[in-house]
Amino acid sequence: MSHNASHILVHLLHCPVCALGPGRRVGLWLQGCSIHCEGCMSPDTWAFDGGNALDVDVLLSELSGFFDGTPPLDGLTISGGEPFDQPEALLRLLRGIGELGIQDILVFSGYRAETLLARYPEIPVLITALVDGPFEAGNETESGWKGSANQTMRLFRPEFEERYSRWAETQKGGLQMATNPRGIFIAGIPRQKDVAQILEKVASTILSGGEIPGRRRQRGFRGAAEPQGANELCPLEPE
Repeated sequence: MSHNASHILVHLLHCPVCALGPGRRVGLWLQGCSIHCEGCMSPDTWAFDGGNALDVDVLLSELSGFFDGTPPLDGLTISGGEPFDQPEALLRLLRGIGELGIQDILVFSGYRAETLLARYPEIPVLITALVDGPFEAGNETESGWKGSANQTMRLFRPEFEERYSRWAETQKGGLQMATNPRGIFIAGIPRQKDVAQILEKVASTILSGGEIPGRRRQRGFRGAAEPQGANELCPLEPE
């Protein structure tokens, strides 16, 4: 766990993300997780790697640049890693995001909502919605917004109820694949039983030198990637 309030460990910042929250969004994946859920498909986000540290004010400037562009974006999704394993930096970031006027902020956490709300009572005024609970291998669900059936969603801003109600009805479907400074990155939540086959498809694409759809504006912790490609979504579902 990191308690540095001025810097935050970032795994990837990507735009647009269309498979992790309602609409077209900015996706921010933080680096570092102490929960280590069995079956997690992103163990590369577990280490608290100081080489990923980014000044919170610099990150806010990056986010502002995304939301100042066109076409307009629908919101920001923060995942990980485990965002609340960097509580001081995360809360500072969320306060700054509010000052930027970004209204729709969705956070995924492996901690239970009751625990988070007891520790950080300002959460309901800082974010729009929270998907909470650890990933449970074998506890499958067809809901497109969560990885296992035990996970729940809390909505804190009633004005977004219609948007999130529609999103809560989505079923497992297409994922999004992009490159980052470390290789290939998959956004979205697949069926547990399909993960191995999806990863095989990604590996096959890499080995064959195939084109990677969905490669758009993104920043890893060490700089910007040039926009490439035209497709935002990539058909990674098993055949």
